[in-house]
Amino acid sequence: MTTRLANPAWTPELFAKTTVIDFTVTQLGLEQQLLGIVINKEQRSLEETMKDLVEEITRNTKELQQCNDDLLKTLSEAQGSLVDDPLLMTILTKTKSKAEEVKNNLKSADEKKIEINEKREQYRVVATRGSVL
Repeated sequence: MTTRLANPAWTPELFAKTTVIDFTVTQLGLEQQLLGIVINKEQRSLEETMKDLVEEITRNTKELQQCNDDLLKTLSEAQGSLVDDPLLMTILTKTKSKAEEVKNNLKSADEKKIEINEKREQYRVVATRGSVL
């Protein structure tokens, strides 16, 4: 079934019986969508691991940004000597340790991402063929 509607208003039963593919994307975008679908069918755990990994990277980046914001706020509100401010020193120590932790987490996440992408590339031929069709 095909349609030219950007967002078709089909019944849930019809959506449950079909796979909806958005052909308005570029060929590379369509290939990525199809790759996700193929891997979800063939190796569901791999796709779930990739999803969890992306969520972890996002969470770590947000935590680091929050620490940086707290540090900048404390620095802007500091009065007198910065070295004598115990709150500033606590936040600085916390930010430093969190930055090191996030750096290690991001490094291991990048390694996992490379490993997962190598496994995903095995299915690239199928996704490329589907996007061409």
